[in-house]
Amino acid sequence: MLPAKKHPKAASEKNKITLTFGLYDPSEWESGFYNIYDYLKSYVREFNRNSRRINVEITSYGPSDDPSSYLKATTAVNSGSMPDLMLVTGLSCERVADKGYFVDLYEFLEDGDRSSVVDKADLFSGPLKAMEYDGGLYWISPEFSLVSFCGLSSVLGNVEGLTIEGLFDIWKGFDRNKSVFLAYGENRARAFEIFMSTHIYKDYIDYKKKTCNFDDQSFIDLLELFATLPNKFPKTPMLQSHDIVVPEILVSEKEAMLCYKELAMLQSLDIVKSCSTDEEIILIGAPWGSDASALCRLKMPISISSSCKHKEEAWVFLASLLSNRQRYVFQGTVFPLNRKMLEAHIEEFYSEYWGLYENGEESVLPYLTCEYSPPFFQLRMLITIIKTHLSV
Repeated sequence: MLPAKKHPKAASEKNKITLTFGLYDPSEWESGFYNIYDYLKSYVREFNRNSRRINVEITSYGPSDDPSSYLKATTAVNSGSMPDLMLVTGLSCERVADKGYFVDLYEFLEDGDRSSVVDKADLFSGPLKAMEYDGGLYWISPEFSLVSFCGLSSVLGNVEGLTIEGLFDIWKGFDRNKSVFLAYGENRARAFEIFMSTHIYKDYIDYKKKTCNFDDQSFIDLLELFATLPNKFPKTPMLQSHDIVVPEILVSEKEAMLCYKELAMLQSLDIVKSCSTDEEIILIGAPWGSDASALCRLKMPISISSSCKHKEEAWVFLASLLSNRQRYVFQGTVFPLNRKMLEAHIEEFYSEYWGLYENGEESVLPYLTCEYSPPFFQLRMLITIIKTHLSV
């Protein structure tokens, strides 16, 4: 009896190098909407279909809104059973890096001989710098959001060199009974928490040394500034007549001096612009403190385990994720880390469609405006925004 023939696909799957990738499932409210967990699972399936030598298997730790899921992931890391790759959202990443459990990804990014994958020069250097810890790159996020405070240009004036003390001086010109310091800041404690969450905390907390410096005079001065705010902000005229008001509208009506914005998609830029009336609402970032890196918030931080037996292959997968043109260019909604990919697409887009339009082909006009997504001008705006608020 002749042995059964092996299916070619089964044979090729068997010869592949297998990598494990730890992530979470979307929570109940995230299911059916945009979420990074379903995206990553979908990308893994696509990668496995197209790769001839690597197969990625997903290890799930449970729903993203369940604290026990993060406990399972933390236990896996500390017990030495960390997957080859891992989405490290919600973990004490600095502590894990200090223990040597993560690979320094600069080992791959700074190797100029790897012409087939992503190079350090391909990426936005500002956001990349924001991902560093203690001089190393122990996690990398293919996409990020821009965290910024917004205000009227006529109120804030020249924001270059703007300090928190300067903001409180501007605040003195507002009617405390009809306006608030920070839209939906609710009270001084919440306002202080939001400001600290940008990057000020890095001036007073040292994760490496496991120390804090809350007796520093500058921190005491900061507390005293926020103590001048009311314990509870008043309801402004618009908030009295409406249950919910877009924060940017409160700013445009001068019922709030500032609003806090996380710009995760190009569409969120349109919302800011549409709320501007006679006066322009501007993004000011968070121009205070010694380190402005928290202007960049990581959306999908991924690490490679130091115990991974196939680190080169793990980087090949991660580099392909950084270069997914379908998500970061053609959908054109999120802020990608890969600048080279984005700028190359813009150049190709310009050469093809703008060239046709200049030669009288008006049918391509929708591709250059808002009618089709992503519009050309929005991609250009994205690069401008990143260059303005994050050094590249």
